[in-house]
Amino acid sequence: MGKHETEAEVEFKQRRQMMLVPLLLRAKAEMVFGALLVVRSRTVWLACLLSLVAVVLSSIDMLGGNEGTNRNAIVFMIAGAIAAVVGSRLLAPGGALAASRQVAARFWLVPFGRLTGGMLVVLPVIAIAAFFLRSAEAGPVQLSMTVALYTAAVAAGVLTMAPAAGGSAAAAVGLVSVWVGVVPPVDVQAVLQKWPLLQRPLVLLWHLLPLQWRAGRLLDRFGWPDALVLLSWIALGLAFTGWTTTPVRPGGRWLRGEA
Repeated sequence: MGKHETEAEVEFKQRRQMMLVPLLLRAKAEMVFGALLVVRSRTVWLACLLSLVAVVLSSIDMLGGNEGTNRNAIVFMIAGAIAAVVGSRLLAPGGALAASRQVAARFWLVPFGRLTGGMLVVLPVIAIAAFFLRSAEAGPVQLSMTVALYTAAVAAGVLTMAPAAGGSAAAAVGLVSVWVGVVPPVDVQAVLQKWPLLQRPLVLLWHLLPLQWRAGRLLDRFGWPDALVLLSWIALGLAFTGWTTTPVRPGGRWLRGEA
């Protein structure tokens, strides 16, 4: 009996390994493809170049004695802008989106692999900006984790819009959200006091979206609600993107669900 159980366990491990190896290979292929999409995009390189110019100008300004500059806000602005451009390239209509429909894999693997590959390319640039501009109060570990979470959340949100809206439109929406997201919900509520019908839904939306004010609050004082909101946007963005871009057979069966 013991021998029979041992053979069953060995067979189970072999089957699991046979299923895991192709999955890892497909994930690696999508990560490489995502990195190539980012590296070959002139828009991404332009955003990185402008970000480095902003870092130099901000550093010169701070060396001149201007300590009133919100350094962390500049870091989040740079991270969000780069993330918006990167997210718009990974599944843009055209070759990137068409290639994703040819992959026989689980529905979440393509967006996960491409987002991971794209982030691995641009996170070093964002890390340079964070290193030079971080405030003395912000610890390097907490700043790195917060910036990485915020960058991935913005990129995942833009990635969700790109297949349907197009890369340029998705990037534009992402950039606008980065620019206006620095405003906290309290200020939004104060500005819209005269329009209560617009005030409540917009303030609620401000609390739900992965905006810059939330990343700043997470950096100032760590709280699980803020971290979970950013993580939820990453997970929901990848799941929704994979689900909506998965090809379907005429009979209604999901092709990647069979892989």
